Amino acid sequence: MSSANKKKFSTGLIVSLFILFFLILRGYGIEHSSLWIDEGYSINASLSILEKGVPILDSESFYRQGILYNYISAGLMALFGFDAFSPTTARIPALFFGILSIFSLFLLAKKLFNRNIALLSSLLLGFSTWHIAWSQQARGYTGLMFFTLLSFYFLYIFLEDRKPFALFFFTLSFLCAYLSHTIAFIFIPSFLIIFIAHTILNSKSSNIITTLKSFITKNNSHSDHPSRHSEHPSRHPEHTPSRHPEHTPSCHSEAPAEESHSHPKLSPLKTIVTLFSLAVFCYITYTSLSSITAYGFYKDYIAFISNEMLLFAIFSIIGIILGIFSEKY
Repeated sequence: MSSANKKKFSTGLIVSLFILFFLILRGYGIEHSSLWIDEGYSINASLSILEKGVPILDSESFYRQGILYNYISAGLMALFGFDAFSPTTARIPALFFGILSIFSLFLLAKKLFNRNIALLSSLLLGFSTWHIAWSQQARGYTGLMFFTLLSFYFLYIFLEDRKPFALFFFTLSFLCAYLSHTIAFIFIPSFLIIFIAHTILNSKSSNIITTLKSFITKNNSHSDHPSRHSEHPSRHPEHTPSRHPEHTPSCHSEAPAEESHSHPKLSPLKTIVTLFSLAVFCYITYTSLSSITAYGFYKDYIAFISNEMLLFAIFSIIGIILGIFSEKY
């Protein structure tokens, strides 16, 4: 087995193990938590699909949120039945799309960056408190996330390779995202901005880009030798007296010194201390606000946000220690 095939095999094995673990993490206790009001809308719509073929609520209004999710849920209810006290069949699609969204994030991050960033991103989403919670609710939010990430993935492929199949799957993915939740339309400006920016920045015939490139190149050439221009601003190169090669300073010996000053790097130790301090601050803030018993509803959201920030800090520290964010990757 070649080294390339070994790397693909190891990546596939790691991703498969992660997905299996996250599947168990999201499936555990999915049947025990009681239904809440929004799940009631989705389940009533699915039951209506089984009875009438369309999602009509008791108020005789057409329920257009999460149409794709409701039809999938209705199919599972028809196959395995439905128990309001153990609504597993209504929540299985959310679990399924939750796992797929982790995989789609891996694909997108690997396409944009590299394998290490993709694995770290998948881990971050896999342990996300919010994502685990929504993967156990009979709502279409995880489906929205999965198809939206897939839309960005195929959009990137289309812009880079101009393959017709990528444009087809981009359109299909976004349509499914909209059918998962109508809020998907807010991503349309993002798609347009990415398309316009990619087209402009990659247009060789654009006078604007050519002018900007020449301007940046000219400024860089001036900044590379500031002392020569400051000492002899009016001297033309033709009037500069020639030097003997022996007295000409070597440009190769000066280059490393210039590079070391032009790219300052933040110390990993300082970064770790900063992230740890942020995590401690979030924990102190959470424990302080959790004592406010009059706002129990907001307390749950504060707990979620604090856990997410702490999780982000921990994985950022792991990434820095392993050197995942260094330039060599």
